[in-house]
Amino acid sequence: MRFALLCLWATVSVTADRDSILQLIGKNPKGHLDVTTRAKVSAALTDFASEADPNDILLAIGSSMYGWKPPQKEIIRENEVIVPFEFMKQFIQDVFESYGVPAERAATCADVLIESDKRGIDSHGLGRLKPIYCDRMDQGILYPSQPIDIIKETETTALLDGNLGMGLYIGP
Repeated sequence: MRFALLCLWATVSVTADRDSILQLIGKNPKGHLDVTTRAKVSAALTDFASEADPNDILLAIGSSMYGWKPPQKEIIRENEVIVPFEFMKQFIQDVFESYGVPAERAATCADVLIESDKRGIDSHGLGRLKPIYCDRMDQGILYPSQPIDIIKETETTALLDGNLGMGLYIGP
């Protein structure tokens, strides 16, 4: 019975919040240009979002018309290990050097991969180390240290041949 009452209270609370937000928007159809209305709607949406379905259309309207951003929730995972970027970068560099990539080029390769991770582009960061770079060097289809030949050069461009070396250092 107590659980049912709590559920009923939460439903009433969300409905009341929803109605008050709709009234705010309804009374001010052009209110998204008004700083005061924008602040009121934003505060109401933040309260509403804590109990509402995250896919509620009202939250989408608040985001597109009023610039409201949902509060970021901290994700806590059990037994999570956080490894500093500098440690990962050094690890990547050490792996490349163990394959015969010269230290300076290995540092460039590690920097390129870790920058992808820092920017949240996990598909092009540390996750590529083994399946792309290590495996291809193991198969002999990618070489750890190749010369970079200039095939053609103008005042503004150059055509290079990396000779199947690693694009991570050829590109820069």
